[in-house]
Amino acid sequence: MNLAEIKKKIQKLLALAKGSTSENESAQAFARAQSLMEKHEILEAELGETVLEDIEEQDVESGQRLASWKKALAHTLARHTGCYSWTHGTWEGKTIRVTGRKSDLDRFNLLFSECAIAINRLAKQHARGKGRSFGAGFRYGVVAILAKEAAEERRKLREELKDDVNASALVVLDSRHDDARSDAQSRYRLRSGRAPKVDGAGYYAGTKHGKGVYAQASRRKVGGSRPLRLNG
Repeated sequence: MNLAEIKKKIQKLLALAKGSTSENESAQAFARAQSLMEKHEILEAELGETVLEDIEEQDVESGQRLASWKKALAHTLARHTGCYSWTHGTWEGKTIRVTGRKSDLDRFNLLFSECAIAINRLAKQHARGKGRSFGAGFRYGVVAILAKEAAEERRKLREELKDDVNASALVVLDSRHDDARSDAQSRYRLRSGRAPKVDGAGYYAGTKHGKGVYAQASRRKVGGSRPLRLNG
C-alpha cells in the first residue's frame, strides 16, 4: 500500500473504533490504527481528524433517589467504554454523572439505554408480583452478571491484543478510563460508595436470567436502529 492508502485504512479503523459498542471490536480497531500510525510515522494532523478527543461531561439520570442498580450499571459500562461514572449529590438531589471522550460517551449512552431497557424487561418477566425488594435485587443481579461478562470480554481482549500490537497502543487503550477519572477528580471531591443491601433470592434470579444482556447490547452500532431482542 502507498501512503495515501495507509492513511485511508487508518481513518476507517478509527471510524470503526468510534462507531462500535463492542469493546473488543472498538479496542482492536483503535489499537491497529495506532500501530499503523507509529509504524509509518503518521501524525494525527495528517489524517484530518483528532484521534483523542477532548473529555466531556454529561448527566445520565437525576432524582431525589436513584436506583442502586442504575448506579452500578453506569459504573460498569463506563469502565468498559473508556469513561468514568460517579454519583453527584446536591441539596436538590442526586445525579449519575459520566465523563469521557465524545465517541466513548456515545458508546456508553447506547449501551446504558439498551441494557436498562433489557433489565427492566427481564424484571417484568421474572420478578413481577414478588415484591419491591425482590425486583431491586433481581435488577442488581443482572448488572452483576453483566459486569462479569464485560470483564471476561476485557480479559480475552488483552490476551488477543498482547501479541498483535505494540505496548504503546495498549497503553493508549488502557488510559481512556484513567483520563476520564482524573478529569472528574480534578473538579470534584469524589468518595467511594458503599455496596447496597439487596434481596438474596432476587439477586440470584437476576444472575440466572441476565446472562447475555451485555453481549447482545454490544452488537449494536452507534447510530443503528436494530431493536434489541432478548430471550427471557
